Amino acid sequence: MVAASDYAFRCLCRQYGVDLTFTQMLHVRPTCDDSTHRMISFDFFEFASAVAGRENLSPKLVEYQQTFLDGLDADKLQLPKQWESYRSGPLIVQLAGDSVDHAVQAAHLILEDTPNLIGGIDLNCGCPQTIARKGNYGAFLMEDDNGERACEILSALRQALPRHVTVSAKIRLPLDPCLLETRIRRLVRTEIDFFTIHGRTLWEKKYGVREVHLDEMQRAVEIAQSERSDFPVVANGGVERFADVEHVRRETGTVAVMSSEALLETPNVFLPSATDLNHPRQLLEQQFQFAREYLQWAALYPPRAGVQGVEGSFQVVCGHLFRFLHRYWQENKDLQHRLANLMETNRLVHAYDFVDELYHRYSSRDGFGDEMLLQVQSLRRNASWYRRHWDRHSRRDASKLKIEAITPPKLCQTLSLADKKDVMKERIAMLRAQREAKEKLRMDATTTPKLCQKLSLPDQKDIIKERIAILRAQREAKKGSLVFASKASII
Repeated sequence: MVAASDYAFRCLCRQYGVDLTFTQMLHVRPTCDDSTHRMISFDFFEFASAVAGRENLSPKLVEYQQTFLDGLDADKLQLPKQWESYRSGPLIVQLAGDSVDHAVQAAHLILEDTPNLIGGIDLNCGCPQTIARKGNYGAFLMEDDNGERACEILSALRQALPRHVTVSAKIRLPLDPCLLETRIRRLVRTEIDFFTIHGRTLWEKKYGVREVHLDEMQRAVEIAQSERSDFPVVANGGVERFADVEHVRRETGTVAVMSSEALLETPNVFLPSATDLNHPRQLLEQQFQFAREYLQWAALYPPRAGVQGVEGSFQVVCGHLFRFLHRYWQENKDLQHRLANLMETNRLVHAYDFVDELYHRYSSRDGFGDEMLLQVQSLRRNASWYRRHWDRHSRRDASKLKIEAITPPKLCQTLSLADKKDVMKERIAMLRAQREAKEKLRMDATTTPKLCQKLSLPDQKDIIKERIAILRAQREAKKGSLVFASKASII
């Protein structure tokens, strides 16, 4: 997770029961070509040698980190004894890129920095973001040639690295389910140690997100283990609480479960003792505890600036605070906007101040009792960070139609050229009808009031009837467009 899986957050995750953590995605080309990029991106502090080497940072970065910590109380710069064991743990570094040579070189540079203590190297073949498309990595690398280039990189990594360093890949389900078997068998034959499969496709993200396809994930496990009977597969996606962890693992036959989105808001998702908190006060106290504990870890280990520039450390911290407290920022937009506009100050003490101010707005001592908490929106399940896009999916069918209407690959694979032309002509005609109806309605809306002042009552009634007919025509045109999209997806 870029700008999210920083060392401070990884420590917090270990504090709440996470067994294995991954770094943020590192692009192989700048990692190989730019020593400054490595210096502001590598944060492998899990290993004593890396922690001891912090004084070797460049003067500019040291000066910036000092500014980041200015004004903090001394007690916030002390590591609590009970947190000592969370500083270290198994770590896998995730790489992204489409170059075999750069991937191998980047992996060797990482091994030199750790030194040789890193748990493994993972190739990101699952990132669905637009920037991954531009750079031809992530899920787009896998979809481009059904994994041929990705498997070349993985094979080269496995051959170049010592056996105690695992090599793995993070993938998504293919857009075409028919490609799953070929893709999985190709992956296993690279002799990688395991792969993680996200149970959604490339386009099932953000507003297109939906439930994970557990059956397809299970099929991927079966295919992999038909190639190598003991091959381990890790599941990703569909995990919001601990009960989901058990459910996903049981239904898919995977050996472990990875979380990203849910973990960013509730880092205790892997704790069996963590339960759903239905009382708003308990939920509020939990979320603010996460925020404050992360801030203390960030004070001890300021996040590296990474790809976000010299203000990157503070932006990483603010990003975490927005996710931990997503429910409450939504009810306090003024405070959220002030924090977002404060990033130029880049001081951690101000982040503490904003968390305290937000907390006091819900404080029972300030008159905000439990009865009032029950009436606000923050208690709703869909108010969470994890479900921030799901609220829009209360109209899930309409969302699905919208997605499939603007991404017609399935339709184009099954229709002849002539049929494709007819379909597009029909859609263009519907869009024109909608536009003309909307324009006519707009014109009538601006002229009717003046006319009605001069017309008789019967004439006014006729005009109103005409406007109602226009509204109905517009609604029918819109309904027809949705029906067309539905038929297109079925074809």
